[in-house]
Amino acid sequence: MKLRRWLCAAFLPFLLSACGGDDTVGVPVSGINYTDQGFGAYGLKDPNDEKNYGGGEPLGPYAAGGMMCCYSLPEQWHEGLQVGVVIRRSLQGETSDERTQDYVERKKNGTLYETILIDIPPYDAEDIQRSAIWVEMLPDNRFDVVVSHVDHNHKAWPGEIKGWPISSDEYRRKIIDQRLQEAKGRLERREIRVGKVENYDTSELEDDWNFYNRFAKEDIENFSGYDDSKFRDFLLKEMKSAIDSDESMIHKLEEARP
Repeated sequence: MKLRRWLCAAFLPFLLSACGGDDTVGVPVSGINYTDQGFGAYGLKDPNDEKNYGGGEPLGPYAAGGMMCCYSLPEQWHEGLQVGVVIRRSLQGETSDERTQDYVERKKNGTLYETILIDIPPYDAEDIQRSAIWVEMLPDNRFDVVVSHVDHNHKAWPGEIKGWPISSDEYRRKIIDQRLQEAKGRLERREIRVGKVENYDTSELEDDWNFYNRFAKEDIENFSGYDDSKFRDFLLKEMKSAIDSDESMIHKLEEARP
């Protein structure tokens, strides 16, 4: 977060001078996500000027984005000032094929991108030259924008939620359970392989030899081949070390689960 604020301070004058017009000011765009849903992209577009657009980066669950150029705001705020928040929700699916299918279907039915029209809240003309416009992803599928020269941790932050996102216990359990499932599956597969090597399974030993010969040849240069007993001992040591790492990770994940 400190790096982001430093970069803002360093590049903000350049961004402002590069984007505005006679009666407008170009402000950087950033986003902050207080939900468990990721976004493949988000941005801002002017409902009255299609050339006025800023943003575009993805944003993960419970995450904050960087500063992107640029969206033009009038120097003086006025009633009826609005902006379109453009979002692309993260693709759904457990596999790449499922996510690709979700993309194809959403593009076909016109729901890949959504635009939410939002009133821009009042801002101080004296501060606009050093401000950014923030897109807020809020709980209950709500969105808002804030124009401010301070970030979310500052006591003067005018947004609905103060402070940076903190993931919910439900979301943390979801992520930890996914990692536990992966780690336990990996552990089971490794234990099966260890059993095969301990029982001198020729096919397993040959497969492992070919793997090392292709990707880590220097590790087996002192062995004569896959049927070398020293290679088998080396392999068992490597496998059991990996199993120890998996068991340690599983233990830590189970302890961390809320």
